[in-house]
Parts: sequence; C-alpha cells; structure tokens
Amino acid sequence: MTSTTELVPDDGDDDLALIDAAAALTDKQRRWADAMMGEAKMNPWSAVKMAGYEDGTAVGMTAYKNLRHPRIREYLRLVMRAQAKDMLVSRARVTQELSAVAYSDLSEILDIDGRGQVTLKAASLAELPEQVRVSVRKLTVSEDADGNPKIILEMHDKLKALDLLAKLGVEPLEDEDKDLTHFTGLEIIAPSGEQT
Repeated sequence: MTSTTELVPDDGDDDLALIDAAAALTDKQRRWADAMMGEAKMNPWSAVKMAGYEDGTAVGMTAYKNLRHPRIREYLRLVMRAQAKDMLVSRARVTQELSAVAYSDLSEILDIDGRGQVTLKAASLAELPEQVRVSVRKLTVSEDADGNPKIILEMHDKLKALDLLAKLGVEPLEDEDKDLTHFTGLEIIAPSGEQT
C-alpha cells in the first residue's frame, strides 16, 4: 500500500505556508479562493459572485485575473495539497478498518480448549486490540436454559470487506485455510443473520 508521504510529500511547513499565503491575500481574494475550493466547485465565475465582487461584465475578467494571480495560485495549491493529504489519510483508515474485518481471526478473540470449553481472551471488547475489536459486530455473554454460560459472537461480513478492499485496489493476503471445528456453547451468527 502506498503511504500518504509517498503521494503527497510533507514539507513540514505546509500549515505555516498556508497561513502565510492566506494572510497575503485581500479578503475578497481569500473568499474567492475558498469559494473555488468549496461551494463553487472549481468554477471561477461562480466563485467571483460568491466572493462579493461587483456583478456584471467584469466577472469573467476578475475570474481570469484571480486564476493568474501568483499569491492566489499559491494559496490554492496549498489548500489542494492539504485536501489531498486529508483524503489519503481517510483512504488509509478505511483500508485499515476493512483489512481488520477481512482478515479477522476468531483465535484472537477467544480460546477453545480440547474439551470444547470457550474462554474469552479479554473480560470486555474494550480490552482487545483495536484491529481485533473492529471485526466484532456484537458479543453477548449469557446463560442457556440449564444455567451454562452461552457466548453469542457476531462478526462483521468478511466477504463484503474483501469485496470493498478489492474495489479500493488492495490485493488479498495469501493465507492457509484454517481448520474450523464446532463446539457447544459457542454460537456464531453470520452477518446475514443466519446461524452457523
């Protein structure tokens, strides 16, 4: 996976440069640039109107001048750079969460001994590592009709997570199939609501 720093190198001074670039603009220029990056959706003529410039035949000329103004161009470059970093961080986080679900392993959540006794590895979900915790949709510990402990564990849909990762262009990990054995006292609910 490509990291954020490879796609948008961090100069370390981007935040300060953005503040300096904004300070170098007039109020109308900054409003125009902010409208360009926001509500005007990169439409310079709409941004001119939103920024409060005089309406009329000069709209096109004002838009043209603002697009060519070096300080405005620098400000727009820095804003786009900041937005690109935010998007990459968000994509990385989504990929991380989906990967945790797609490659989740029940043995990270519970232990099953040779007699079929199930033991949770933590007293609560909060005690599990985050990459394990995100794969659990619901965990209920109760008693059956005979007073024996009953664990109901509902996981997020692994196949859906794998499908979404594929759509993001993430290659699946090669992993050996694990031997799954059924034990009494453990009820695993598939994401569709069907019990397995």
